[in-house]
This record gives sequence, structure tokens and C-alpha cells, in this order.
Amino acid sequence: MKPRDVRAAIMDELALAWLQVPGHAFVPWALAEAQGVNVLSVGRALVELREAGSVLLYRQEGDAMLVSVVLTPQGQAEWINDRAESCLPGVRVQQRLMYQLLQRQEHVSAATLEAFLGLPALRVRQLVLIMRSLGSVQAAVDAAGHFTEIRVRRSAEGIRLVGGA
Repeated sequence: MKPRDVRAAIMDELALAWLQVPGHAFVPWALAEAQGVNVLSVGRALVELREAGSVLLYRQEGDAMLVSVVLTPQGQAEWINDRAESCLPGVRVQQRLMYQLLQRQEHVSAATLEAFLGLPALRVRQLVLIMRSLGSVQAAVDAAGHFTEIRVRRSAEGIRLVGGA
């Protein structure tokens, strides 16, 4: 497996874990095993991604071996533009439909989006996370962690969707 393929696999797994897709959590040795590469290849790829500004690496207090990895906002945007549609089929069309509703209303709740789009709560949450990461929408979060008052972010740049469209 080429180094860029290892980096892409890491970015996919991190993004899908960020979006809370069931069955996805970033575990370096599990990724290495699943991709048929050694853990050192995964480690090198993580360092390259960190140097590119795509991920943050940090150690847990008191555990010298456990390294946590998170996508940076830059890494999120890169993944969204390059890989989201292939990992989450239909996400681009769903974003457009969501944006159409948001243009007609001042703000909406996640439940309204679920009903309008005919999508489960998890997918609506993923869409809001993606569009918020791109700077396309703003959303308040209630005490339970649910998105409320989702609205279009008004800017001179216009709306950004998956793939930069």
C-alpha cells in the first residue's frame, strides 16, 4: 500500500469517527491490520498528516503509549472536499436539499430537517457537522448535545458544499 493510500485510509477513519458513523473509531494498530500494513507505516502517515496540518496528535496523561488523533478544521475541510461523497454516498444531494429548506426559513431544528429530508437523526447530524465545518451553517447546541436553531451562515462568499460546489 502506498503512503498516500495509508494517509487516505487514516483520514477516512478519523472523519467517519468524527461523524459518528457506527463501527468507526480510529485505532492505529487496528487500521494497520485492516489495511495490511505495519504500524510504523501508520505512524509515519500520522506524522505526515500532522506536519500538513490535517491532524492533531496528543498523548493521554499518564499513558506514554496511547496517542489520540483528531482532525483539525483544515483536515475536516480537506476530507469533506476530497472524500466525503465516496464515503457517505448521497451527501452532496442531501446538503443541497438541506440548504434549500434553510434558505426558506430563518432557522430550523434537527427534527424539522429529519422530517423534510426523510433521513435518520444520525445522518442529519452528519450533514450539520459537515456544513458547519465548511462554514455554511451555524447551529446552536442544547444541553443534551442536539443541534438547535440551524441556520444558513450569511456571507459574501456564499454557500460551500461537499466538493467545493
